[in-house]
Amino acid sequence: MSYSIEDIVGLDSFSADDVAAIKAAMLADESLRLAVSRWIAVSKWVRLSIENDFPSSQVLVRFALREQLSESDWTSQEWASLKQAESVMADAIANHASLARIISRIQNDAQAFDQAWNASVDSIQAGTIDRAPVARRFSGMRLVRTALSAAAVVVVIAFGINQLTPNATLPHHVIEYAAGESNHVVLEDGSTVRLAENSSLSWDGDFSRTVSLSGSAFFDVDASSEPFFVETEVGVTTVLGTSFGIQTIPADENGNPTVKVTLVSGRVSLSGQGSASKVLAPGEQGIITRSGITVAPVNLTESLTWTEFLVFRDTPMKEVVAELQRRFEIKIILDKHFTDTPLTGTFDQDRGAKEILNIMATALGAQLSVDAQTGTFSLERSESAGL
Repeated sequence: MSYSIEDIVGLDSFSADDVAAIKAAMLADESLRLAVSRWIAVSKWVRLSIENDFPSSQVLVRFALREQLSESDWTSQEWASLKQAESVMADAIANHASLARIISRIQNDAQAFDQAWNASVDSIQAGTIDRAPVARRFSGMRLVRTALSAAAVVVVIAFGINQLTPNATLPHHVIEYAAGESNHVVLEDGSTVRLAENSSLSWDGDFSRTVSLSGSAFFDVDASSEPFFVETEVGVTTVLGTSFGIQTIPADENGNPTVKVTLVSGRVSLSGQGSASKVLAPGEQGIITRSGITVAPVNLTESLTWTEFLVFRDTPMKEVVAELQRRFEIKIILDKHFTDTPLTGTFDQDRGAKEILNIMATALGAQLSVDAQTGTFSLERSESAGL
């Protein structure tokens, strides 16, 4: 049997025969393999986003069945979780239209189950049992059954399709940074990555804008309509086109790692384990732990020192010069005309002080000179700029 991406997406579950056949089809058809890889990447994001924006599949079921069952059908804990869910459900559905379809399926499944159950009771008991008490008595059973149905709908989005990745035959790509080697990586989509020491980047099969990061790296992601995912031990960073740094802090004494995501430009969405997703604006840093995500504004230059990039965003030139003097251990004389002039840019420290200052001088309309005896740099107002 031949498969198209539409055939695969349409499956609710994957038998062992399905998995084997689809893997074979992917190996024989490169375009299908690429389509499935992209589908898996997007589906992972959907699953994580739904998990972060809504408490659990069980709570989703309770919300869906709130009009079919009365308060007496619930335990006090279930009823409390239902009341809490009602306050966030509107926003969750607005963010994920698929939730409305899932809720509808749960309701239809529950109705079908009720009909089948009551029909069975009628046939066995010949009408001697009152249906309402039976429905209440077995509401817990219905809840468990429909909870499993809902879980299947949500989980198949990502976990079922993971079976389709033919790990035994598709290559596993790993790029590691070792001392003395180049730490600049150019990915197939044009995005660039600068790995920190003792860090690595990996992905399976053909590159599909989904990578796993171990350690720390600075990303400059090429703009695209397809999202770019960076997976770490405690969360996922989702972007379309932007530059940002991801720094992994080693696990503490309790074995809990921390990941810091610092945004230079564009927008990124952060997803963690058991917490709502957060969106960063330029100049903000998100700290991801297993207990949640916090966001706060930061000094980009200080926060990204580990990248060996100089990052400025509307930074007064007097502060830019101070950082250059500290970083390169040089002396710079700045014309007072430029003291408060803001500068925005990202500069690779490997370029060296002179080249970086040349770029800045051009941007400012200034003139750069170097004292041959003392090595002191001077940024002065160009004569062509007038008085």
